[in-house]
Amino acid sequence: MKKSTSKSGLLVYAMLFLFNNLLLFSFLQAQIQWEPDVRLTDVLSQCCGGYIETFGDTIYVVFADNREPAGADVYFIRSTDMGTTWSNDMSLSPLDTNSSYVGQFAVRGETLHVVYDDARYIGTYVIYYRRSVDGGLSWEPETLLSSQWRSCAKAGITLGDSQDVFVIWDDVDDFFHHLTTLKKSTDAGTTWLPENIIDSLGYDSPFGLLYNSQTIHMVIRHKLGTLHSEIFYKRSTDQGITWSDYDVISPNDSAASQGPAMCCDYNGNLYVTWMDYKYSPYSWTGDIFFSKSTDNGLSWLPYKQLTDVHHAQASDVCVSGDSVYVVWDDDRWGIDTEFELYFRMSTDGGETWLTEERLTNALKNSWRPRMVVSKEWVHVIWNDHRDGPYPAYSELYYKRGKRFVGVAEDDQNSRMVYHVPELEIYPNPSRGRLTIAFTLQPSYGIMHDLSLAIYDVAGCLIKRFDHLTMQPSNQIFWDGRDEQGKEVVEGIYFIRADAGEWSVTEKIALIR
Repeated sequence: MKKSTSKSGLLVYAMLFLFNNLLLFSFLQAQIQWEPDVRLTDVLSQCCGGYIETFGDTIYVVFADNREPAGADVYFIRSTDMGTTWSNDMSLSPLDTNSSYVGQFAVRGETLHVVYDDARYIGTYVIYYRRSVDGGLSWEPETLLSSQWRSCAKAGITLGDSQDVFVIWDDVDDFFHHLTTLKKSTDAGTTWLPENIIDSLGYDSPFGLLYNSQTIHMVIRHKLGTLHSEIFYKRSTDQGITWSDYDVISPNDSAASQGPAMCCDYNGNLYVTWMDYKYSPYSWTGDIFFSKSTDNGLSWLPYKQLTDVHHAQASDVCVSGDSVYVVWDDDRWGIDTEFELYFRMSTDGGETWLTEERLTNALKNSWRPRMVVSKEWVHVIWNDHRDGPYPAYSELYYKRGKRFVGVAEDDQNSRMVYHVPELEIYPNPSRGRLTIAFTLQPSYGIMHDLSLAIYDVAGCLIKRFDHLTMQPSNQIFWDGRDEQGKEVVEGIYFIRADAGEWSVTEKIALIR
């Protein structure tokens, strides 16, 4: 007897098929395909931390190590193929008898800005700045930003609108007062305005700085009296002239908080992670906590606890679209001697979080991670002790993970594909009038608004086109003028397109 299938049965089967495919889609969307660890240094030295940034297809890394007998120095390396191959490192600080340590690192276009602490003046640390305008191929001479007669450290840097550069550091005056000091450049680091004292609270960690939505954001660890430290947040909406009162965004309790990291998106959302001893029975490690502001720092949502094994120490956080990525070091496999890296991500802006992933398995200290996200990859660097006697030697390591991998089905060869904006620019080179044609295929029916920005080689914003509603294809024209209607000089420029969480950058040549 032939079995029959009712209409209701077919409907159930169809719903189950759709549900399973939706689950598969969500799973694939969330996965990061991690590649093997890559050793970036091979000098049997003590790596002392670093920073990583990207622009276009290039990754920039600034770090410090003590390969020279006299002390630590600051070095630079880069990859022009998204981490497949790497340049030789070059020294940015003098190879002298005094130590230098990386403060922070900022990139816009091919212009790179680095600040670092240096102890060349009578053993007192001061703040130096260096700039490259050709993607790190060459570097301009150092600029001393702080007084050479006072102890200064913990520098942070961020880039504002147009050619603004902001640097903040801790300055100890003649009376041993800790002064939070800001210095600003309005010409991309060529010259600097006089110092501005923000406050005299005396913070306990390097300054985490960001510029977003015409606001400077600062996150820092600070002790409340002599009891414990918490994570503080301040902001300035007038280019650093005045600042808000501080907000405490960590649990304001008897347990200390430390190691804040911060990132932002284009919608005025801020994301901060830190290590907190709130639930930890240990005195050296705790758990990673997370908080978010959805109004450009005016208020903060309740914190979330991302780990619960109490063995975390340092973390970093990045965001792209609705995806939030967190990396941290953790010594659950060997207290204080076997830190490994772990990773966790959210696909809904930090509301819910996927299961953590272990990134390293060296059974030696892999720690102090830093992370950046490009359109297709998650990039992580860290210090690692696997190659030499612990704790005498540590090297700089790198790992990348592929974001949003599609899958092909056997029947009909259908594919889940994620599309980035595509730019066609002509003529290139141009004598003034340029056509920018752009397309963006919808990702499962979701259309995105697109914005275009034009930068010069110094990373300065020249012209911006916002809220370009996407059609199947579209185009705009640029007449070679800036936001004030002035003709720009001939040279190399960069056009960056942003749509949702995707972005793409193209180089153009303007001739007159």
